[in-house]
Amino acid sequence: MERASDALRRSSVRLLSLSSGHSDLNLIISDLKELRKSYKRVTNAKKLAWDDMSKWAIREKNMALQETFHYLSELSDLFFEAQREFIGGIKRLQQYFEMILESELHLDKSITYLETCEKNELKLRKEIARSNNLRPFGDERLETLTERQAHAVASIATAHQEVERKTVENEVLKIVKVKEGLADFSESCLEVAHKTSVIFSAHAEIVDCLPDARGAQLEDLKYLGSEISQRAVARAKLDVHCYKRQSERANAPPPPYTSNPSSPVTSPQIASPLSSPAYFSSDVNHRYCEIPEYSENQRGPTYDVPPRDNYENLNGAAGGSLADCGR
Repeated sequence: MERASDALRRSSVRLLSLSSGHSDLNLIISDLKELRKSYKRVTNAKKLAWDDMSKWAIREKNMALQETFHYLSELSDLFFEAQREFIGGIKRLQQYFEMILESELHLDKSITYLETCEKNELKLRKEIARSNNLRPFGDERLETLTERQAHAVASIATAHQEVERKTVENEVLKIVKVKEGLADFSESCLEVAHKTSVIFSAHAEIVDCLPDARGAQLEDLKYLGSEISQRAVARAKLDVHCYKRQSERANAPPPPYTSNPSSPVTSPQIASPLSSPAYFSSDVNHRYCEIPEYSENQRGPTYDVPPRDNYENLNGAAGGSLADCGR
């Protein structure tokens, strides 16, 4: 039944495209609409099944099942939110192809107008040829037709330039929109895959906390997974909400510059003679030479210096007098 309805849908799209053309683009847009509807139906079916399981667990007297499904319900909310975002990605891809189709239709209008101008000019030439046989009775009519032909030729030139311009714009727009649309759809797929992996990793961790009841007495079973489940849900929420697409990471501003408090170099544009060349490397993992911080409390070694009055007593101590040092 589904195959028959799908074949009927595609056939109707082709029939509707006979007048306007571009059946391939119309089929792509129709397929994306159907994909979005199908994905939405599957997501809603999953949500209904999960809601029924949660209602069943709440009515049970088993505290382990109640707590487990309580935490799993929080994860399911994250999962269905990720699915809705992915459905929005399918809608955006459909809109990109709708923009391409709109550009194609605008180009078709310009081509139709050019063809109309050429037909009018051809009709005027035939009328001018017939008027030439009616001279001298058709001089006034011939002059009018000549003026109309000149306007028609000018209109053809303008319309031809418009068609050439819109053809170039249309080809550029196709490349731009296809690249943007597919890149956005790829990031949507990667995003939903990452979030699904994070959510169901926490899902498996919570389920693993349920006690193994095979071969055990009911009074001996204990559920000890509350704290583990809480941590798993909190970690999943943090990972999901902090996820950034590749384009968002690429366009993010660089972190603010903070100088090393142990280095006198406070700006990356000022080089310290004691710093390592690796400091100026583009690789942030490189280390640079750390210079100990200098404070006024740190003093060098002190020496006992004799008073200036005793300098005369030092004559000859270094093999000469102080007067000889100035020579």
